[in-house]
Amino acid sequence: MAGFYFGKSRWDDIPQALGLTAFDDGYMRGPWRGHPVEAHFYNKHDRQRDTYYHYTAIGLWFEPTLGVFGLEGGRLFDHIFEPALREDVTKRAEALGLSGLVFSDLGIDATWSDYQSGVERYRAAFELFAWAAQVVMDRRAKNPPPWEIEIRNVWPSLAQGWGLQLDPRRGLMKGVVQGRTTSARVINQRGTLLTTVEVDVALPTGSTLSLARQEDGFFKKLFRGQDVIVGDPVFDAAFVIKGEPEAFVRGALTPLARQKILELAYAGVSIELKDGKLVAMTKNLLTSREHLDALMKAAYTAAVALCPPPQVAGPQVPYR
Repeated sequence: MAGFYFGKSRWDDIPQALGLTAFDDGYMRGPWRGHPVEAHFYNKHDRQRDTYYHYTAIGLWFEPTLGVFGLEGGRLFDHIFEPALREDVTKRAEALGLSGLVFSDLGIDATWSDYQSGVERYRAAFELFAWAAQVVMDRRAKNPPPWEIEIRNVWPSLAQGWGLQLDPRRGLMKGVVQGRTTSARVINQRGTLLTTVEVDVALPTGSTLSLARQEDGFFKKLFRGQDVIVGDPVFDAAFVIKGEPEAFVRGALTPLARQKILELAYAGVSIELKDGKLVAMTKNLLTSREHLDALMKAAYTAAVALCPPPQVAGPQVPYR
């Protein structure tokens, strides 16, 4: 933390010596050989002894994440590195006093069992992590995960048709379609690969609107916190509706908009409207060009029906 002293040195001095930025909450962050790195202090309380133990966590994050879902912690370490190299990396970390070395889809992290004040130890740890990260990145590039290979084969023509920029490494295609930011991406939800489509909903200034699927169960319905009832029994039963002013919410949820949203829900797609975006998420990874194209068109049409552009009646043609 800023102002924290190690003998004659302050916490600020350590990040400064490393070319990183210090934050008041005991964090330092910044780039290291092209990778984002971070270190921070934290404490654990031993209730039996009423004693606090002090730690420093240090990490490097993969940007973008690896996308090798399901290979967390030791499994990823074993998958990437052969035994001799795993042993070498582990011994080098231990020689720096680090413990709990973990490789994950997000990055590499480990811990010191004190408030670490040695600038050279930080430097050596970041160098070790950056070297290991480059090994990981190089090997991933030579052996990409199956989902990336699939979308590299299928998504380019779809991205071209919609006028979107495709980044297979990130599992993302994104761009502006008739004034609306539109994207499709691969996401990992608790170990399952899904496809999500997002389309901007241009809400008027001063207006808010959110939709979330209504959960089953008595208590969930009892405490659903629904703000607006639009008077459509099927739609009101299916969604929690929030927003203001109420007249705007009712005006936005026209019969056409409700129909388009319900069509997505009936197709087994998870629908949510939040932060000015309509989000449609499948239960699996869509690699079929036709199926993903249909989902994108349906989500785009629903977004337009919610907030049509000025002087345009009905849904626009999504693309081309």
